[in-house]
Amino acid sequence: MTSDVTMPSRRRFLRDVGGLAALAAAWLMETYLERPGRAKAAAFAAVSLIGMASHLTFLAVLAGLGVWAAMTLYSRHGAGVTTAARLAVLFAVP
Repeated sequence: MTSDVTMPSRRRFLRDVGGLAALAAAWLMETYLERPGRAKAAAFAAVSLIGMASHLTFLAVLAGLGVWAAMTLYSRHGAGVTTAARLAVLFAVP
């Protein structure tokens, strides 16, 4: 007989992976908004794909991060085309 502490179920494991992916995606988004770079955008895409593969509720996290990024980029650049181009870099793959 095993307990849940030593042998987590698959559902619990995927939930935990989704939560970790949400934290990683938020951190990567913050670092990308501070200093954009290809490596950060690729890491954000990879973490987003892992989060979506673990649980579909990760889409709510992506929606929130998308709104946050759009508001931040628009306040910095002011142009809708520039904001859309920078958002496409982040959200094209996921």
